[in-house]
Amino acid sequence: MPVRTLLGSALPPNGQNTWLRELVEREIEARSEHLGVDDLQVSGCLLEDMGVLLVKTSSLLSDVALSLAEGQHIKDYSNLRIEQIEQENDFSELSLLDYLEAKHSSLRSLAAHLQNTTESAQRLWEDSPGPPFGDLEMLQNCSELNATPGSMASGEELFKMLGTRGKGQWVCTKGDACTKGGVGPDGQLTVFERNSTFKSVTFSPASP
Repeated sequence: MPVRTLLGSALPPNGQNTWLRELVEREIEARSEHLGVDDLQVSGCLLEDMGVLLVKTSSLLSDVALSLAEGQHIKDYSNLRIEQIEQENDFSELSLLDYLEAKHSSLRSLAAHLQNTTESAQRLWEDSPGPPFGDLEMLQNCSELNATPGSMASGEELFKMLGTRGKGQWVCTKGDACTKGGVGPDGQLTVFERNSTFKSVTFSPASP
């Protein structure tokens, strides 16, 4: 589903508040082209692609919010309401005017909050790790697999379980002759936590 369609699905049905629909659809169209949100590049890693989708959706929402909070339509709508107040009570009752001013202030604050949240999300995702060297092909081969919901542990539980595999105390099987970092400066064998620390060297469990 394109990002613009994802955001547009939140709009009210056709025939309800057509002004809002027209405004948002116009802004979505303009901002989508500017941000390139529909040009999602599939990396082959489901987790990477989900993160990119969320960041781009957040960016689009933030840009649309800023435009909606500051556009010409705000002035047009306010003028219509001011004319309504003048016709109804000749400005003897200004509670509606106070409401509009407070509501616009809240709308601007909301847009600014969304912008800050988007910037934070972008920094967070930019700092996330890339795939381990050599594992990208494996991730691409797995990207089309379908998992059955509820058929396995949660992602967090699964990663914790897999993270404990291969842990222990391991030393290079070449002993003192190891040239791959298995001997420390003091001549003692280096004990590694994982047997996969150096894939080119065969490790054996350290003696108690």
